[in-house]
Amino acid sequence: MTPSSEPVAFVASRLSGLSLGEARAQLKQHLMNRPARRWSLACLPFEIWQGHTHVGLFGPKAGWDEPTDWPALPPQIRTAFASTIGHDLVFRACAQSELHLNTALNVLQAPAHAPLVQPTLLLVPALLADCSGQRIGRGGGFYDRYLARHPNVRAIAVLHSDYVMDRFPKEWTHSGDARVAGLLTETQYFCNQEKPL
Repeated sequence: MTPSSEPVAFVASRLSGLSLGEARAQLKQHLMNRPARRWSLACLPFEIWQGHTHVGLFGPKAGWDEPTDWPALPPQIRTAFASTIGHDLVFRACAQSELHLNTALNVLQAPAHAPLVQPTLLLVPALLADCSGQRIGRGGGFYDRYLARHPNVRAIAVLHSDYVMDRFPKEWTHSGDARVAGLLTETQYFCNQEKPL
């Protein structure tokens, strides 16, 4: 079977008994070169947007099954996209059309000239997430460090429904992991009951 056609049960069974590093490597291999899917924010409840002026979004990683085109947000919401300064993540107000490729990380980012903003709601990438709000990210720790520095920011993990599990094995989590308030897949939104919005 090619990675793009493997059913999720097969993917999940391959992760059983693996260390976090081994599981992340398997997930990255599975996500690479899958056709990108159209993502919709329509299934997010309206109240999620209330009180927010900037929403932090992420640019897709080249060759991965991640959102490549964010639909229009409500008119009162401005977009801010992730960018890096050294090992730190920041958000800059810009349009998706302004993103450029960070070749070191192989990901689209906001341009350095765009103004810095502090979003209060983030949509963050996830390779895998569980229903308690634990997430496995791309592996650099950028979002975990950002959320640790900004504990009042609400984060929603964005991932395909194939990669939502009930619970991670305990050995996959550590104290530096930031739990997200919800999960957004291509078909629905799950609120984390342990850390609601």
